[in-house]
Amino acid sequence: MSDDEIWDREMTMDEFKRLDPSLQKKRIDTSLRRKVTEMHRWSRSGVPTGTDWRKKGGSRSKLRQWHDPKKKLWSWSDDAPDNPRSIRNKAVMAKWIKARKLLAAGRTAKPAEEKDMWKDRALALELQNTNLIAAKASLEDKLRRAEARIDASKKKEGQQVSDFYHDLFAKRTSEGLEWPEGDLGDPSPFPLLTGQGRIEARVQTDMQRKTDP
Repeated sequence: MSDDEIWDREMTMDEFKRLDPSLQKKRIDTSLRRKVTEMHRWSRSGVPTGTDWRKKGGSRSKLRQWHDPKKKLWSWSDDAPDNPRSIRNKAVMAKWIKARKLLAAGRTAKPAEEKDMWKDRALALELQNTNLIAAKASLEDKLRRAEARIDASKKKEGQQVSDFYHDLFAKRTSEGLEWPEGDLGDPSPFPLLTGQGRIEARVQTDMQRKTDP
């Protein structure tokens, strides 16, 4: 499953509930921006034939229920994200209110050709920006999960190495075996140890000698 398919796809309610809360928020907010961008385009260039904008986004409840997998417009039930009084999506909802008023008044006449072209480009860039924000959120989540796996792996590996040489040292000591003096760079007495592990084991050996009667 690709990164954006983690949350930016059609899913059941159970799948949605298993998402990280930050991804749940991203899914809803991204979908809201996409829906409002679509309505804003309709208010500028006209509603597509056969489409009833009132059934899509004529009210906040309709806006939440609007579901179109082809355009990645997902539905949600919580009314907090689309609350115009909330700072969460205040600017987006202000744009929705404006688009709805224009659509209700039927003021969807096509502007002058050049002006219309620039407005369409602006809307396309806005939608592109929305998709980039969604992709960024997915990458951040992927990085966070990868870092967590790496940290866990390092801790596990370090503990295993530490336990192994601790047991080895305890066994040799309990058997009364002497460690050759040797230099830390010599292959003995720690042929499998390198770097910090060899130094730590040697220090433990020296300390043991000093405390023996």
